[in-house]
Amino acid sequence: MQTRYVAAAVIAVMAAPAAAQSERSVVPLAQGWEFQRGGDVDPAQAAQAAGSWERVSVPHTWNRVGYYMPDPQTHLNRVESIDKYQGVGWYRMTFTPPAMDAGQRAWLQFDAASRTAEVWLNGQRIGGHKGGFSRFRLDATRALRAGQANTLLVKVDNTQPAQGSSTADILPLAGDFFVHGGLYRPVSLIVTNAVHVDMLDAGGSGIFATTNSIDAAMANVDVRVRIRNDGTKTQAVNAVVRLIDAGGKTVATATRRIPLRADSASESVETLSVATPHLWNGVADPYLHRLVVEIATPSGAVLDR
Repeated sequence: MQTRYVAAAVIAVMAAPAAAQSERSVVPLAQGWEFQRGGDVDPAQAAQAAGSWERVSVPHTWNRVGYYMPDPQTHLNRVESIDKYQGVGWYRMTFTPPAMDAGQRAWLQFDAASRTAEVWLNGQRIGGHKGGFSRFRLDATRALRAGQANTLLVKVDNTQPAQGSSTADILPLAGDFFVHGGLYRPVSLIVTNAVHVDMLDAGGSGIFATTNSIDAAMANVDVRVRIRNDGTKTQAVNAVVRLIDAGGKTVATATRRIPLRADSASESVETLSVATPHLWNGVADPYLHRLVVEIATPSGAVLDR
């Protein structure tokens, strides 16, 4: 499911979720995590690795100031109630994903990991990320054991940047604020069909909407959609774009046939025109439209939404 906001000072667009068996599924990975500060962990033995592991839920950070501790007596920022550890932290969990159909793809999505992250699934390194403030996704298809127990291991590092350190090139290099470490935003497993709105679009939604002209009589919204075919054959699909008002009425729609070569990505670009649009007007009238994007076969079967 894709969510986009077009925030011009006049018209706002919001994409909303939808669910169907043939579309993508999202499994939150919030509970069942264990955390260990520092040390070394062998990814091949992650599930059995000994150490000082503690049960946590994600989002999580290993840093704290006193106000966030349960005892009211520690709600002052005293030395004994502050934890500003900077270094490596390890997260691990075992989970059982649902069964997958042939050709489907699996992705691990991290909404943020500060400052750097390396990720292993069932002992296989599937990727990493630098930067503590942005979402990233990793293709987990080959490493995932659908319908079976899987062990996920994540190494996170918020070391203070310094010459020669593991975070020497990770912004911010300095500042008047502390950069907390950990998986401090949600983690999820996403399963898609082989053809999908591009999951590898730098952690973004793959959908870009821009209001290029607007007045009381007409609004024109450009919508660009990145579509990826991870299958082994060329496939033609329809990219269907619909703009829906707050009452549920479709006010503009467009469909384009896109030929997709195997193992490649392409773009669909459409302009939606809305006559006499209901304009967004801040707190006085915070009116929103929904932008819904579907990728379907020529016969109408929805592959992604």
